[in-house]
Amino acid sequence: MKNPIWLSPWLTIAIMYIPSLTLRLFSSDETLMPADQATLGLLGSVWLTGCQATWLFSTGMNLATRIKHEPSRNTTILKASLAIPALYVCLPLLAISCLFISVVIPFLTFAVYQFLHTLSLFCFLYPIYFISTRLVSVEQGRTAKIGDVAIPFLLIVLFPIGLFYIHPRLKDALLLADR
Repeated sequence: MKNPIWLSPWLTIAIMYIPSLTLRLFSSDETLMPADQATLGLLGSVWLTGCQATWLFSTGMNLATRIKHEPSRNTTILKASLAIPALYVCLPLLAISCLFISVVIPFLTFAVYQFLHTLSLFCFLYPIYFISTRLVSVEQGRTAKIGDVAIPFLLIVLFPIGLFYIHPRLKDALLLADR
């Protein structure tokens, strides 16, 4: 499978946002039952979160394997920081599927889900930091300093718009690292 970095920014955004926005559009259909509306909206969020996590994971792993001037970086924290949002996404799917068979999950309360939501938001920051530091390290050929990481970090945080600015840098850094 090709790395998502080699896709154009327009295609990357289309793959992430068109299915998500389509599902959210259908979730506002008033002819559907409320449970079906909630399920469609949730599936749209699951798609978008999954695509963004996949992009972050594949980009981070590619950059981590291409740094030659540093010792091999441990990617366990990267994997763990993306596993928590995966749990955050899977729990509501489990709750909705249990709703259809009339089973109640007692531990899945609003407070638990709210805690997971907040934790997931913070967990998405580490892969962005990981990618930013690795990108600057590959570009400059040395260990990245925190001041050098700020602009790539903000570009990745502002994902749909920042992708057009960060994408060429990622491609160039990967080509540079492969030489």
